[in-house]
Parts: sequence; structure tokens; C-alpha cells
Amino acid sequence: MSVQVPKKVVSAYGSDELVQIVESNEFGPEINSDMAERLIELAKQRTQSRGNPLEVTKDYLLCTTWENFCWDTFGGSEKGDETVPNRFALVTPNFGVSGDAWLCKNAVTVDQWWLEEEDDRRSQIEEIDQSDSEFHDESGVFWAPKDYTALIGFGDGLVQESATVADAM
Repeated sequence: MSVQVPKKVVSAYGSDELVQIVESNEFGPEINSDMAERLIELAKQRTQSRGNPLEVTKDYLLCTTWENFCWDTFGGSEKGDETVPNRFALVTPNFGVSGDAWLCKNAVTVDQWWLEEEDDRRSQIEEIDQSDSEFHDESGVFWAPKDYTALIGFGDGLVQESATVADAM
């Protein structure tokens, strides 16, 4: 079953390209090559953990600089006395639901401090839980307005293992 990805959603096929795409988007937060590599590795781990490479649902990167959305949806990351908003999430979007917002499922926020510094003592991701609001009744599901967020795909070669001939049979 093929998913029809909207033309507005572009895919990155390497860490340098991911940096360029995020930086060129008006709602793209600051990112460098190391952060891009970490995001790709997380997406790869999550995508491959879903199983069969011929039927797997890939993660997409959702990011924004919209402060209130970051704090309210992605939460914050603490380091010492300083707290910063998380700005990146990995999600599986449902493209056919709304024209104004992405319906995001299997959503996890990426800890901003870990992303910037790769401190292995920190949690890397945390499930986004908006289930206590009137619009969400399931953990890991939320709506992201298209006008204030960037949704970026990962090229198959970045996140999926190659399907073998045996898998195709």
C-alpha cells in the first residue's frame, strides 16, 4: 500500500541535506551535522524496530521554532538550572486527515540537550502525551499545524534496511 506524501513534504537523503532542509524552512530550528546524524540514527532505530522492511511505516521529522507549541507539545529539556524547549519530534503522520494540520502518531519528542550534546546519561526520546486535552485521547497522538511546523521525510536508504529477495517472496 503506497502512502501519498504531499508535495510540501520533502525528504532528506543525508545529514548535510537534512541540515539544509531544516535551515531553509522558516520554522526550522538551529541544527548542525552532528544533530542531524543523531536524528537520522533515532529514526533508523525506530523504523527498523517496526519489522518487515517492505511494509514498515517510516518516521518523519517534525520541527518548529514556535515557542508555545514546543513547550506545550514537545515539553522541555533540563540541564542544571537551565530549561530549553524541545524542538524536534519523530512522528508517523496521517497525510489524508486534514488540510490544516498533520495528525501525528507514534510521536516522540527528542530531548534537546541530548540532541545538542549527545550525553548518554540522558534519555534520548520521550513519548508525546497530549491525552489529557479535549482533542487527544491517546498517548503518542497529536495535531501539528502545517502553517507553523516543518515536516521532513527521511530517504528510505537512511532509515530502512534493504529488503532481501527472500523478503519479497
